Amino acid sequence: MGVAAILTDLRPPRRLVLPFSCGTLLLLCMGTIYSFGVLGVRIKSRLELTEPEITAIQTAGLLGMYFGVTSGLFFDRFGPRLTCLVSAAIASGCYLVTYASLAGTFWAPTDTPYELLVALFFGIGQASHGFYTAAMAVNLRWLPFHIRAKATGVLAACVGLSSGIFTLIYEAFNEANSYYIFVAGAYTFVGIIGAIFLKFPPSSGDGAAAAHSSTSAGTTEIAMTPPKRQRSSRRSAKYARLQEEEEADEDDDDEDHDDAQAEKEEAAAAAADDDEGQNAPSVDEESHKQLAQLAQTDPNLDITGKRLLLNSNFWILFFVMAMQDGAGAMFINKLGSIIATEPDCGCNKSTLTVAFAIANACGRIFWGSVADAYRRVLSPVLVLLLTVAGMGGAMVFVAAFPAQLALASIIVALCFGGLMALGPVIVGELFGFKHFGTNWGMTVLSPAAGTILFSIMYSQIYVSQIADPTQTNCYGVACFRLSFILAALACAVATVVCYWLHRRTYANPACVIATGSRSGAMH
Repeated sequence: MGVAAILTDLRPPRRLVLPFSCGTLLLLCMGTIYSFGVLGVRIKSRLELTEPEITAIQTAGLLGMYFGVTSGLFFDRFGPRLTCLVSAAIASGCYLVTYASLAGTFWAPTDTPYELLVALFFGIGQASHGFYTAAMAVNLRWLPFHIRAKATGVLAACVGLSSGIFTLIYEAFNEANSYYIFVAGAYTFVGIIGAIFLKFPPSSGDGAAAAHSSTSAGTTEIAMTPPKRQRSSRRSAKYARLQEEEEADEDDDDEDHDDAQAEKEEAAAAAADDDEGQNAPSVDEESHKQLAQLAQTDPNLDITGKRLLLNSNFWILFFVMAMQDGAGAMFINKLGSIIATEPDCGCNKSTLTVAFAIANACGRIFWGSVADAYRRVLSPVLVLLLTVAGMGGAMVFVAAFPAQLALASIIVALCFGGLMALGPVIVGELFGFKHFGTNWGMTVLSPAAGTILFSIMYSQIYVSQIADPTQTNCYGVACFRLSFILAALACAVATVVCYWLHRRTYANPACVIATGSRSGAMH
């Protein structure tokens, strides 16, 4: 299957249009935190902050977005509607206070304590994660198995596009402080839309809804596909009856056995011919049939809370995501300072931020589509491995050829996008979808840990290379080269660990995951 074929047919089924549209709107708004690479330059100069201080503000915003346990627990308890409203109120309030600080409404801008901005952007990050959790958790319950990764990639792409869209809006405002009022209004509007229209599928219905299977370990939710055609079901039943007759007559004479075998083969061939094309049973239907059987005895489809923290697969995934996201977040957050230290690259920070956002969005759609199209030979964890390895290669490239920063940005963006497209799918399939809000909130603590680690490392290396102690800016390749070399080494280790996770889960025939089939069947 070619790349063009992978990227076609992205439209969701009709019953998914409303939740998918609401999710798209929420995620297009929540990515404003990623545009801080452009906003931070203005904030730094306006408030006369140092590089470590502006780094602390950037890190607080990302930490707030990645510290999703609070949002996840709130979502699992109160549902998507209240989550949307509360998130919108928090984000709008924080942006309005940021506007007042920059505009000098209550005090001179230079008197603004940077600790206040740390708290404000942490709150914006928390609200952004609330939007993300509501959009993803609701849509994952609606999405059928065969388009799960692809549709998740499209939703995640909206987050990547968001930073580019709001960067262009910021430029249209000519970097005016009124931009923050506009963003506050956007959060309020989108939050109200989500509260009105975003809801879970009904617990029963005609196959367009999600089916709930009660188990001894909890309730496992299974997104069902439309029911099979009656004609196909009759043929399948006939085929099954012939198999039973053959097994019952195993001790008969060879002639009777041959007749039964011939009749069975003829019926199977006829059914295969008739079912070829649109009447053929889908892999998705068979997957969900197997999942419905396994869910009655498999408690691993609902792992959350303490059990999740005691699960070794969770910590392996945690490490991989921390290394990849930490490297990617360091790159995008420091684009402005890298461009300032390396004028030979000939890049414009706004143009590069928009290009990064577009490539990031394309990467999320592409890797999600690859995961669905090649599911039988590439597990989602193996596709994630490819993105981690690509991220490490990009770090080496930018360290060796800093003048090619634009090309390195595209590579990093494409690989960075794969993490957010595949992460929710992997978490849901390994640990279950019932408590996705809490589980995903705990998992994305890993990018927070990686972001903090890599941001501190970058800032310390940056400051150590400043020749004049009275200055706050560093110039030259040495300001960031060592940071990217260390990031490349971290990604190399994460690549090996990611393959180990694949061997422990999807490649292990004894491991049952929420794909609806035993993972060994994919190979």
